[in-house]
Amino acid sequence: MNDYIKYVDMGFAEVPIIVGSDTLLSRFVTEVTNHGLKGAEVFAGIEGDIASAVAQNICVGGKAISSLVSGVVCYDTVDYCKKRFTREECRFTEGGSIFSISGQDQLSANKAGAQPAPRYIITSVLLRLSRGKKQVVS
Repeated sequence: MNDYIKYVDMGFAEVPIIVGSDTLLSRFVTEVTNHGLKGAEVFAGIEGDIASAVAQNICVGGKAISSLVSGVVCYDTVDYCKKRFTREECRFTEGGSIFSISGQDQLSANKAGAQPAPRYIITSVLLRLSRGKKQVVS
């Protein structure tokens, strides 16, 4: 399972956070809010993991999760290697990115008519959040 949240707190106004792909979005929001960081609280209550949220570029109240993303690390199922993407390289759109099936080069579906597999599988996401007043969210 790829479920973790790592802070890179160097005392600046923005705090970089590395989040494992299997981390539930609700757990991420609760933890960062409890640590006094702001920017993710609008995503409280949204089901699913951080990788799905980023791949689909979910939007709540006019705020897209891509606004918090600095970079993404993936496994490339075509070249069989790890790849890193900057925010710009993720090509975020309303409701998608290069990580969603519709947003990337799709692999051929098998003869049984299965859905095409994604080329890039998100393994971790680098986000940046701002410092705010410490709140407790449960």
